[in-house]
Amino acid sequence: AIEGRLSGKEPTPDEEQRVITPDYFRVLKTPLLSGRFFSDSDNADAPGVAIINEALANKYWPNESALGKRITLQDPRKNPKWLTIVGIVRNIRHRGLDLDPQPEFYLPLAQGPERSMILAVRSPQDPRNLAPAIRREIQSIDPDQPIANVRTMEAVTAESVAPRRMSVVLLGAFGGIALLLASV
Repeated sequence: AIEGRLSGKEPTPDEEQRVITPDYFRVLKTPLLSGRFFSDSDNADAPGVAIINEALANKYWPNESALGKRITLQDPRKNPKWLTIVGIVRNIRHRGLDLDPQPEFYLPLAQGPERSMILAVRSPQDPRNLAPAIRREIQSIDPDQPIANVRTMEAVTAESVAPRRMSVVLLGAFGGIALLLASV
């Protein structure tokens, strides 16, 4: 719910929620449009904070700044824990490069741990050589922690555009065959 906007009687916004660490946006090279990124001081003892993307800001605060506004994930009529918006970031296309970015908000991991996570790592080293070291580090923290689906960002991007790429290849092949048949 958005403070002052939804009384709890209307349908509540159902936006994408992501729990992240302070370096998430730096690793993905996501620009900060206004406000600030999370810091180590945004921990369990600190007031609740959130960062939103520009799609969410434009959806609910189209003609005003969303900075300082408050949202909650609880029923606003029952003494909710309010989260103050401290930053607005550029949209990230999490679902695919060919899909419009969805409104999203980000919460600091230190204020509400999650059961599963996606780890994003940026390094100047070859990512194929880095994966075993990352696995070792995670296993040293928790030997029972399952690690799956280790991929480079290039692989993630390629998977995102693979269906479109296949369509283009098929259309090109059929166009070539049609041209060949027409010339014969």
